[in-house]
Amino acid sequence: MKKNIGKKLKDTKGITLVALIVTIIVLLILAAVSLSAVFNQNGIFSRAEQATDKYGQAKARETLEIALSDAQIQKYTTGLTDEELDNKIAEIEGELLPKEKPNKNLQNVIVDGYIFEIDRSIPKIVDYIGPADGVIITTIVTGNDGWVKQGETILVSGVIRTYSGGTITNSTATVTKGSTIISGFPTTGGDYIINNISEDTDIKITATDSNGKKAEKIINIVIKRDGTAPTVEILTAEAEGLKIKFSATGHDRDALGQEGSGIHHFNYTISSTQDTLLEGIPEDKRTGIFTQEQIVEIMTTPTGNREETTYSIKVTATDNTDNVSANKTTNVNVIYGITIAQAKELVNENTLKDYIGIRIIDYNPKAGGIWRVFYYDADNYFGYGNKTLYFKRDVNKTEKKIAIQNMYENYSSSQEGIEIMKRMNPMYRDDEDQRVSKEIESKNSCFWLCDPQNWEDYATSSACVCIGGPSIEMFVRSYNTWLGRDYLSYSIGKKADGNNFASGYLLRPGYTAQGGQYVVEIERRTWQYIC
Repeated sequence: MKKNIGKKLKDTKGITLVALIVTIIVLLILAAVSLSAVFNQNGIFSRAEQATDKYGQAKARETLEIALSDAQIQKYTTGLTDEELDNKIAEIEGELLPKEKPNKNLQNVIVDGYIFEIDRSIPKIVDYIGPADGVIITTIVTGNDGWVKQGETILVSGVIRTYSGGTITNSTATVTKGSTIISGFPTTGGDYIINNISEDTDIKITATDSNGKKAEKIINIVIKRDGTAPTVEILTAEAEGLKIKFSATGHDRDALGQEGSGIHHFNYTISSTQDTLLEGIPEDKRTGIFTQEQIVEIMTTPTGNREETTYSIKVTATDNTDNVSANKTTNVNVIYGITIAQAKELVNENTLKDYIGIRIIDYNPKAGGIWRVFYYDADNYFGYGNKTLYFKRDVNKTEKKIAIQNMYENYSSSQEGIEIMKRMNPMYRDDEDQRVSKEIESKNSCFWLCDPQNWEDYATSSACVCIGGPSIEMFVRSYNTWLGRDYLSYSIGKKADGNNFASGYLLRPGYTAQGGQYVVEIERRTWQYIC
């Protein structure tokens, strides 16, 4: 019996030890799992840190977005300067880092320990860069995007700072390619400058802070030189009344099609063989600078005894390394006059005197010619309505001979021509017994002149009717208006100012030669008429 009891006790102790070992192993496994859940990359502590980081990032983003939204509103209402944008970011204790990217509108800013990239031109957040929790090295390469002018060098500048709460304990700059000598580089961070870089160069900058945080930056500098002058490809110029408008395009490619440094600007110079002193061009507009495809506008003023002045515009292109192209020249003809719309707006019974003879620059019928303000019918005397404006075309001598020939050939008067003839000659129309009709030696010619079908090439949609010339009655009214007094008078069958007037289209007193050309000089304006 004793043996059996001892055996049982022995067996019982063995089972308890195994169970204890198993229990310990299980507890160790559970502890490992628990520790892993708490401390590993996706553990509780890690997730808590990530949640805190996301909250901080979101809060910083919201702070920055509010400031930039306010800046956007100001930009599109009252305007926003770079300084004002910087001030708005400073108000939220944001730190603008130096602009490192080729697009100078893009810049990094630190807000509450987080780095964001913003576009200053809008302004808005473009991207989230990351937390500012270590050493940051910024770099700006100054030197025309690598294109270097003769005698110039590249300069590298920037800042070394730590955002981990410590200080920079060591910073170095080493040339790994090229022969540039670096001097005066700060050993404990801060602002730095590396200058006199005249060849392809690689520079490595390293920095360490008091918390053991490290950063490294490699700067690759490629020197580019442009030995080819640019080319002005297209130069266009036009005149809109008194305003000259011109623009230019070009390129900076060499003979093999390789792009150079690019066109920086164009230079222009204006000259004229007529306006030699350039009195018609504002002094500050006689030479100037403009950019690719920019439209230059210059308002001229009439000078000399001319209605037209031709100006020559000479343009050269300058690239980003100061190479200058050959010049390209074009001419533009400035016509001193007004448009139809301006005439309608400006000419009335009170202003007609000032505008008689002024050229209309945009009345362009098929027959062409130069057209001028001639008369303003305020009271519908000539039957086309109150406030009707009449333009007169300068006579072309060749066309005049053809017209005279046609007038005396077999012309069958149209009813419309007869009616217009009467409108243009109210005294003739209102003469009840038509007693003067016998006195009009060229009555049939007058009908021909008034027939619109003979003048279709002279009419446009802007004109209600076009005929061969003004009547003597309209001429007398226009001349007296321009003169400012009733110098000429006219009545049917009677003499005017001591000179014979016939009805219709014999115009100038003192001259009665049938088929002649009669000219009245009004300042520099010449009236010519077909009779």
